[in-house]
Amino acid sequence: MTYNLKATKRVSKTSGELSALRSKGLIPAILYGGNNPNLKISVDEKLLNKVFNSDSFLSTIIDLDIDGQKEKVVPRDISYHVISDKPIHIDFMRVSKGSKIILQIPV
Repeated sequence: MTYNLKATKRVSKTSGELSALRSKGLIPAILYGGNNPNLKISVDEKLLNKVFNSDSFLSTIIDLDIDGQKEKVVPRDISYHVISDKPIHIDFMRVSKGSKIILQIPV
């Protein structure tokens, strides 16, 4: 099952700017892999929760729409807030045609 998720490019670099993003309901993320350079993005927390609450989140292919440009990605790592257990950062990896990836699938 593939999910659709919207993201926007971001240029924030400092921890204060990232905290401001989180207070607006956005989660900072990074997109890496493939032949394209790494890309800093942010994802709406409300939209992510629909996908995030599934048991197979880390093995799900997501169609990520970054400002109109679509990419197939797989979530690779999630950082959580120490107290609230909310996601504070996500790493996405591009899925390139013909490449091999290793996934952990919950049984």
